[in-house]
Amino acid sequence: MHSAEMPPASTNLSGRLRTHFNSLACSISDMLYPHPSQPVMAADPAILRISPAPGNCELSVCSARSHYRDDNRRSLPGPAPAYTGPRLDNPGGEAGILRRRTFLQAATGAALASAALVSAALVSAALARAKGVAGRSVLFMGGTGFIGPHMVRALLRAGCEVTLFNRGRSNPHLFPGLRRIRGDRTTADIEQLAGTRWDVIVDTSCYLPRAVDLLMAAVDRDALQQYVLISSVLAYRDFSRPGLREDAALARMDEDPQSEDVSRYYGPLKAQCEQRAELALPGRVTRLRCGQIVGPGDSADQFIYWPQRIATGAEVLAPGSGDGLLQLIDARDLADWVVHCIDAGLTGPYNTTGPPGRYTFGDMLQLCRQRLNPRAQLTWVPADFLARQGIAARTDLPLWVPPDAPDAGAWQIDTSLASAHGLAQRPLGDTIVAAHDWFQTLSPQRRGTLKAGISARRQAQVLAAWHAAQGA
Repeated sequence: MHSAEMPPASTNLSGRLRTHFNSLACSISDMLYPHPSQPVMAADPAILRISPAPGNCELSVCSARSHYRDDNRRSLPGPAPAYTGPRLDNPGGEAGILRRRTFLQAATGAALASAALVSAALVSAALARAKGVAGRSVLFMGGTGFIGPHMVRALLRAGCEVTLFNRGRSNPHLFPGLRRIRGDRTTADIEQLAGTRWDVIVDTSCYLPRAVDLLMAAVDRDALQQYVLISSVLAYRDFSRPGLREDAALARMDEDPQSEDVSRYYGPLKAQCEQRAELALPGRVTRLRCGQIVGPGDSADQFIYWPQRIATGAEVLAPGSGDGLLQLIDARDLADWVVHCIDAGLTGPYNTTGPPGRYTFGDMLQLCRQRLNPRAQLTWVPADFLARQGIAARTDLPLWVPPDAPDAGAWQIDTSLASAHGLAQRPLGDTIVAAHDWFQTLSPQRRGTLKAGISARRQAQVLAAWHAAQGA
């Protein structure tokens, strides 16, 4: 999140996990929290081509208007079904560091089951109406937080005609040449969209099922070909085992079904948003269940804590053994994936995060050291000692999840379906450098006040205690 004060962490599973995914959840600020201005990032002159071959995810620079073109796809048959929801008047890479982990061996046993999901998605893509991306009208819900600008730029590079709908609070200086509809989507402001026709809606700011209902009640659904909804892996119910696929059970909120407390029920509410969207537009919803989104523009500081701490420190506190797995996706790769999903007409759910087992937490820290400050010393301190010092995983030391944590499966999500359909990602080292370079464009005061993790002073105290204990 972008606010200076975080809401209290929940004691339930969704609330605990939410702290890991603040890069995604930071766009909640479009609805709930103010956001300080960030400098405009220059649009990339080219985009990345993503190889669709599983196991051969290569990146290359190509013309924005020439990728993913297939003019032989067929259209979705028939008009949209009758909508039964509420109406507007009743709004209730690195060689030597990349590793294959034991998880990959376990996931192999699920390959045949995954194939069924792949086949279903291929059928969906074949039926989708896709006339190429260029010239398509896109209503973008949000667009000026963290992940939104990357997606808007990718859509513009692909030749889309983009209109923004947001409250105008986050980075209002961005995209001055685009049409912007200002309003709060959960109020009567949404009536500004009544009867409007769009080829595609991309939605990065939907956290309440009611917001889906209001949006679907406003726009002309018969004209809408595709709704790309940015969801979350936190929509799943159980993270006690690795390898969750898209058909895994979704989170519920039976104990408080009417709640709109996003800080407590972020995951279950995302699951409900998906369900409402599919009810309104069966077969036309692309549900991207994202993991930890990182990269330039991420002001939540969950990720940048480590590049910044290592780049500026001689000795850095490194927690545990470093063996816990990480799944991260660069916001720029997510943006390219969104464009590809539109161009290829991909619908249905897709786990959209880093490949499972590729990086450990220790790998990430070593990459930060290699790319930013080779002279930095990583001092690994056992988890039990940190606990005695009052240092907690996740919050005090962001992204650190001990491998034996009961919810460690949240970092071991099966992404084979998305990979088979073209999702590819740049090396983590490139993301680290880009995020760090962006962070250096902020003011010295901002760079010196990280929103996540312990302070440099507290780190020094813990390291001193550790060294004293070792010498005792």
